[in-house]
Amino acid sequence: MPRFEMPLGDVRAETTAPEGMHDVRIFSAQEIGCSKEELADEGVASRISIGVAVEDTPGIKPINHALWIPKPNHDEKQRTDRMRSIRNFFAAFSVPFDADGFTTEDLVGATATVRLKLSTYTPKGSDDEIEQNRLVIPTEERDDKAA
Repeated sequence: MPRFEMPLGDVRAETTAPEGMHDVRIFSAQEIGCSKEELADEGVASRISIGVAVEDTPGIKPINHALWIPKPNHDEKQRTDRMRSIRNFFAAFSVPFDADGFTTEDLVGATATVRLKLSTYTPKGSDDEIEQNRLVIPTEERDDKAA
């Protein structure tokens, strides 16, 4: 059997970034459950799974973020909340969109400076809590706030 020579002893585990403002970049955007049939199916969680890299600090675990797609069976509030969340994300990352929608390909490579916070999650089938970073996406200012 061959031996693979590589400095494995120098490899360090990825960690989380400290809370605060960080420069980030989208490196992947995968449509999940977004076919016409899946969008019509109430049981499918339709979303765009986003992979985000922290650019300003080496050795940070990638951040997973989801853009939840509104579905025909959602009530008006659910649909509006999901569209508002997508629009706020696009504004933070300067992703182009128009009044009728967007193209997933425009996500990859987009950058932003956003606040990261720390949180934990417990994987299915485990009792261990895993620390992770979460994006804090700025929300739009309400037009009537200035009054």
